[in-house]
Amino acid sequence: MGTNFTVEELKAAVKKCHSSMSEEDLKKIIEEVDIQGTGIIHYHEFIAAIFPVEKYATKERLQSLFSHFDT
Repeated sequence: MGTNFTVEELKAAVKKCHSSMSEEDLKKIIEEVDIQGTGIIHYHEFIAAIFPVEKYATKERLQSLFSHFDT
């Protein structure tokens, strides 16, 4: 696996973890995570899916990022 995951690679990873996730649940996850609709979970889509925005995107962090990039 590289920095992108195909649907088949994600299915294999779930099976490897001995998850009892249904095919339907897996399809729902892929639909929610695959923002671009390519059938590939890109690294930035994966990161966005696993990190809750409300925990990491605090007002202070967003202001700091904005100040850094707004020259």
